[in-house]
Amino acid sequence: MRRNSFLAILVRYVLPWLAGSAVALAGATNSQTPDAKYLELGRQFPWVVRLHTVCEAPDTAKVYQREGSAVIIGPHWLLTAAHATENVKSAVVYVDGVEYAIASLIRHTAYSAERVGFHDIALGYSAQEFKFPAYPALYAADDELHKTAVIVGYGLHGDLKTGATQFDSQRRAGQNQVARLENAVLICDSDRATQLPMEFLLASGDSGGGLFIDGKLAGINSFVGAQDKIPDGNYGDESGHTRISLYVEWIEKCQAQYLAEVAAAPK
Repeated sequence: MRRNSFLAILVRYVLPWLAGSAVALAGATNSQTPDAKYLELGRQFPWVVRLHTVCEAPDTAKVYQREGSAVIIGPHWLLTAAHATENVKSAVVYVDGVEYAIASLIRHTAYSAERVGFHDIALGYSAQEFKFPAYPALYAADDELHKTAVIVGYGLHGDLKTGATQFDSQRRAGQNQVARLENAVLICDSDRATQLPMEFLLASGDSGGGLFIDGKLAGINSFVGAQDKIPDGNYGDESGHTRISLYVEWIEKCQAQYLAEVAAAPK
């Protein structure tokens, strides 16, 4: 396992978060459904949290801040998108207003900045316990195709007609169906003719948040693809989510190896 406290990459043709800003973008919704319903559903997924990073540009050494998302999966562990930690010097997550420092982020060794949607996953460790009464299980079955999923995220929001245009930093959640599988990615799309009452699609962001099937974490929000080159979550856009079922063994192996390294380190 290649371990570094803060490794990451840059996604070229999408903007999963706004570098240097305090905004983590979220999703577009069905305009026929009240926004309050998306907020209510979002409250059912407290494990999806804000990820705040302090970064340093490699060429200029300029320090900037960036917002993203993560999904807590255990008392000390979380998952996020590998690319969401580019140039990171330090990272914290916020749980009910409480700040938790992330001691280490472990990126998948096969991830490449040049290959959008491949192995875009990172595991994070907090020495401070999160203390949730329960944590989401990881979706291990290979039957995700055509399943209805719940996608969760923070930030900019809007409807599927206009795309995401507003910001209030609240967690929203909505539904979509897994339309197809590509490589190690679950793909959701926006079809005006078949949309669900609680339809939801990632806009230009929400990286590191979660896609859930039957209450289990089945995907990590990775990217938005747009034929019109504007990834804002309107009709015609698609979202990609790293397929957790292919990474359960990797996650467990990384957890065990990291804890073994910590235990063996000089006190």
